[in-house]
Amino acid sequence: MWRSKFTTEILQQIVIDSNNTDPQVTKDVTIRSWSIEPFSKTRVGFLGDHHSLEIIYHCLESDWKEREKKDRFFVKSLPTSMPSFTNYLKETHTSIKEIAIYRHLMPLLLGLSNRRFAPRCYYLQDEDGLLVMEDLSLQNFRVKSGTFDLAHLEQALQSLASLHAASIRLETLQGRTVAEQFPELIAENAWLHREGYPRVAELEDNILCLVAYARELYGDERERCQRLLERLPRVMRQMYDLVQPSKTYRNVFSHADLWNNNILFRYLSHEDDTGGISKGRPFGTGSAAAAAAEAPSSESQPVDCVLVDFQLSRFVPPAYDFNMLVTLTTAGHRTFLRKHWHHLQETYYKSLKLQLNQHNASDTSACSGIEHIPSFDEFKASCEHYRKAGALDSFIINYMVLLPAGCLDETFASPDLYDAFRGETKCAKMLQLLRSHTKYRNTMKDIVDNIIETFQI
Repeated sequence: MWRSKFTTEILQQIVIDSNNTDPQVTKDVTIRSWSIEPFSKTRVGFLGDHHSLEIIYHCLESDWKEREKKDRFFVKSLPTSMPSFTNYLKETHTSIKEIAIYRHLMPLLLGLSNRRFAPRCYYLQDEDGLLVMEDLSLQNFRVKSGTFDLAHLEQALQSLASLHAASIRLETLQGRTVAEQFPELIAENAWLHREGYPRVAELEDNILCLVAYARELYGDERERCQRLLERLPRVMRQMYDLVQPSKTYRNVFSHADLWNNNILFRYLSHEDDTGGISKGRPFGTGSAAAAAAEAPSSESQPVDCVLVDFQLSRFVPPAYDFNMLVTLTTAGHRTFLRKHWHHLQETYYKSLKLQLNQHNASDTSACSGIEHIPSFDEFKASCEHYRKAGALDSFIINYMVLLPAGCLDETFASPDLYDAFRGETKCAKMLQLLRSHTKYRNTMKDIVDNIIETFQI
């Protein structure tokens, strides 16, 4: 239904706003035609439907000649095929939050960064959860499937540091925290412990699956298995506390949903060797156990990174995002992460300081932001605390998205099957998949082992 709301005036404004840095495009824009197609034949995300908007238009350029041009945009909306899922997204305010962030906060943050860390948005519409954004695939951005190597982790951490630096910079200039300026935008909507809230039942489903996986993976060790089954539910419920703003460490505007599909990389080569988003990477693809940890070839070396999907953002210390990113994207390779842990911390922290120092040097009217940066020792201490969040998030997200391709396509394509995919039914299905796929099983064992080690169970 939202397609009918794209009036000529709206399409003209999208074209004008998207070309605001191009002196060749003026307000003399005449829309000739436009079309909307699915962005991919297969699902490329979870919390919404994705489409491609193509606009053909004539414009009067600076030489006073009229020329025909064509632009393509990425469109995100509430899903329409599963009413119960749409209601779930409305109840959890995911689309409302992202639209509000792009309307009020993101323009400020992007204006305070020397590095673009998020896509630009050109049109917003609340009722249908509609966002029209730049199509990053046209700039050769794509998803990196499987395990991130050092080159990809470094690029991702630099973009993450830019986001956090912009948050600190905004607070320095305004004299108030992001939470004070935009309380509704960063209010917790993922793990809100409130009666009747949909994600309370979702966390309990996660607990059922975690306990079932532990019983399957450690059933031969009777005493150890019994200890895990008793303690893991309480461990998982610590998420409610871990997502709250810290009273010890400095908080920042946090992405808080940093799995592979929400981190896009740009490459010098146009060869898509990862099954990336430009070709429609299916939801639920990418086995971490199957990915190599060696450095990529020069053709696949990432040169830029952008973060997408700000639907679960919150106000927590930088270490929350740091742990989430490096833990989720290296799942199944804890040895690799241990080896490079200190280097990754340094990469993030140096990037954070560089961003803040560059802005301080260019703006003599602003007070120095150096004193507002947590020390490296404080950052490392906070990283140790938020290892717990990273370990739990790695299970909560990866036990679904690391499944071999196609395992849940039918479930998410049928309203009836989706509605039934909960509780013991969901647990039984996931346990069946664990038993059926060796690579997935090995990766999940590494993830559960990490929870056991981190919480010293």
